[in-house]
Amino acid sequence: MQFWDKGHLIAAQVKQQLREFHGNDPSCCENGGHLWDMAAVYPPGVKWGEAAPVFDEGPVYRVAPALEQKVLRVNGIR
Repeated sequence: MQFWDKGHLIAAQVKQQLREFHGNDPSCCENGGHLWDMAAVYPPGVKWGEAAPVFDEGPVYRVAPALEQKVLRVNGIR
């Protein structure tokens, strides 16, 4: 899913979660202190804040093949 996060509210929450789960700032995709063009895949059924994403990387155009494979694996397709 892609959407415009005009006020950077979702980006701030995702960044905070990545800090909590990884212990540091995200390794990619920051511009002016805000996350942008990042892909994150969470396990099916996980609730917000329960688990780290199984994939978080970007920019999307660069990681699209790996992102597709991760989505398929997480959903038991490959």
